[in-house]
Amino acid sequence: MIELEGITKTYADGLEALKGVSLRLDEGMFGLLGHNGAGKTTLLSILVLGLEPTSGRRIYDGLDASSARARAAIRRRIGFLPQDFHPIGHLTGREYLLHCARLREVPLGRAALRRRVAELLEAVSLERAADRRAGEYSGGMQRRLGIAQALIHSPRLVVVDEPTAGLDPEERIRFRNLITDVAASTAVLLSTHIVEDVEATCPRLGVIAGGRLLFDGTPTELLRRAAGRLWQVPAGEPLPASAVEVTHRADRQGGIERVVYCETPVPGGAPRRPTLEESYAAFLALQGIATPPDEPREDAA
Repeated sequence: MIELEGITKTYADGLEALKGVSLRLDEGMFGLLGHNGAGKTTLLSILVLGLEPTSGRRIYDGLDASSARARAAIRRRIGFLPQDFHPIGHLTGREYLLHCARLREVPLGRAALRRRVAELLEAVSLERAADRRAGEYSGGMQRRLGIAQALIHSPRLVVVDEPTAGLDPEERIRFRNLITDVAASTAVLLSTHIVEDVEATCPRLGVIAGGRLLFDGTPTELLRRAAGRLWQVPAGEPLPASAVEVTHRADRQGGIERVVYCETPVPGGAPRRPTLEESYAAFLALQGIATPPDEPREDAA
């Protein structure tokens, strides 16, 4: 069990990237949604001990990360797949995993370690490419190798950052299935801007914006907040003062219609059953935060 308590981070230039984030992670999937500059990158860096918070506590299975001695033990409990993961290109997939195991001091004999590597390569469907150079792998294959390296030391927490960005639909589905299997016995935090990935894999999600964790609950709970309050409105139709535009979309006639949030019916509008993506966008819109339709990555917050 991992606990973050009141985590803050203020950079030297005065930027408050995190403002009192508290979060508890147990076995299973937790999806973290956030727009550019929301604080996702800073939070992940602090969670994997790559960055020190300004204040707050981090507890990993009872170990306090404020202790230098404890941090060495904590790092052995964390697996991390960063968004910009690239394996050492001249090593084969098998050689790369053996290299990662040595760096992390995996306590296995030579034969047992080779079995562990073979099992992981099979788990991520790379057994046939095990002896190919990792630099020759496709983007999806490299992401799958990234999951294998994150698991080589049997961590208690796995953190994956934007794992499906840039992958084709087939690879995205394969990756989601893989990470769901991992979460059966491990705490997994999936950080992404792709709501579909969270919807497909996470029974619990969080929304971070402005350095604060604004929502922590189930997808159903977030959907419920928008239920009965979303309306499809043709472009150009006047909106009541209480209506908040959530997004816009093409209609079947090739025109543009808006999806708006309003507590009461909107004249000229038709009720709309919300998707999770629209519920997330509505939640942020009510906070006064715009959500671009596509965010390739988050800059350091």
